[in-house]
Amino acid sequence: MLPFVAKAQINADGVISMGRNALYYEDYVLSIQYFNHAIEAKPYLYAPYYYRAVAKYYLGDYVGAINDCTASIERDPFIDDCYRLRAICLIMTGDYQKASGDYRLLIQRKSEDQAVWYNLVLCQAQQKQFAQADSVLDKMIVKWPGYARCYMLKAQIAMEQKDTIAADHLIDRTLQIDSFYVDALAAKAMLYMRKDSFARAEQYYDRAIVQSPRQAGFFLGRALSRYQQNKLRGAMDDYNVALDLAPDNYPGHYNRG
Repeated sequence: MLPFVAKAQINADGVISMGRNALYYEDYVLSIQYFNHAIEAKPYLYAPYYYRAVAKYYLGDYVGAINDCTASIERDPFIDDCYRLRAICLIMTGDYQKASGDYRLLIQRKSEDQAVWYNLVLCQAQQKQFAQADSVLDKMIVKWPGYARCYMLKAQIAMEQKDTIAADHLIDRTLQIDSFYVDALAAKAMLYMRKDSFARAEQYYDRAIVQSPRQAGFFLGRALSRYQQNKLRGAMDDYNVALDLAPDNYPGHYNRG
């Protein structure tokens, strides 16, 4: 417990510094106590609200973190990190619309943070605002032409809209930039499965498994591709590995049986 100190005696900056030190050492409960004291002494400062929000975020108190970020922004609306943290917490509570608002504000302020732009697209996609998301991704590709995640997310949006031809081209572009991008490898494998090109699907699952050998779904996908080629022993081996990695996987039990 912190010793009781009268408000007039508190050095708010010093208490904030001690709170930040507790944050650094991941003692989030203790850091909140320090920030509480700083807020009691100088409630007009933005910093203790922001840092208390950080502590609450790491403790999983996303609503409390949102409220503290808002209080911090009310005291100083020009601290971009407050909007970033509030947006992440809004995403964690499923409020993609309000999170989008924070990200749009940061972009209006000329943010060059790729994560801000990318997270805006994710929020728009969650709200099925595919045209807006695609437009933001086009702007991102102009700014960062080598950012593979942009092309992959455009591919995922294309697949959501049943445009597999566009998705296929975008996945190819992703893999041209980053040939080890595991999500792109898996997506390419699934597209080949839809085309009944099972040998090609198996090749891409092979590559995905090299990059992510603990992903049960990749073994399950490769098992299906091998089964369709009558490679029954290989398919059974993959089903066994998938079930070792994910024992509750019902499709794995069903297909192996």
